[in-house]
Amino acid sequence: LSWIPFFFVMKLAFLIWCYHPVSHGAELMYTTALRPTLRAVTALAAAELRALGFDCQDLPPPPPPGAAAPAPAGYRLDVEVLQAVVPGDACAARVEVQAMPPMSRARWGVEGTRWKTRTMTAKTLVLNERYVISPLKAADGKLVVTLVQDMDTFGDDVVLGEERVALSRFATGEPEQVELSVGGGRVLLSVVLTPP
Repeated sequence: LSWIPFFFVMKLAFLIWCYHPVSHGAELMYTTALRPTLRAVTALAAAELRALGFDCQDLPPPPPPGAAAPAPAGYRLDVEVLQAVVPGDACAARVEVQAMPPMSRARWGVEGTRWKTRTMTAKTLVLNERYVISPLKAADGKLVVTLVQDMDTFGDDVVLGEERVALSRFATGEPEQVELSVGGGRVLLSVVLTPP
């Protein structure tokens, strides 16, 4: 592909568009192109498996011809990491959040995915970063908040502490500010859980 003029410049611009937090290019590509295609293929595979006599109750029914794939139904968890205070001296640190299902059921949607704030070097990190964790199957899991010291080498990060909070606590549909004690430090969050 090197014969295409400015191929590498266009490729770099495309990758920046995909990963930049303002453009949400990867999310747009996923929701408009990839997710509908995967849903259609999954539905067709489920129909074939059902025809062969397999139990496919967790797979969606096949969509009618020409119908758009439905949006996934589930809870929506909005988490805004407002501030974090690192225990001890100032260091390069970040906050990670994830919604974990209970041990009694498998992960569904984005459950278990880690959402990481940017790394900052300070005693008090003013982050104001918002994450939409959706879809979640139910409000029966936990919100896991981890305070991590970011070392400059790959794989050597140090977990300063972790706190788990039941998602059912936020099921009011109204934003709730929560201050968690995480490994000697503190993390201030604004959380709202919206039912489907």
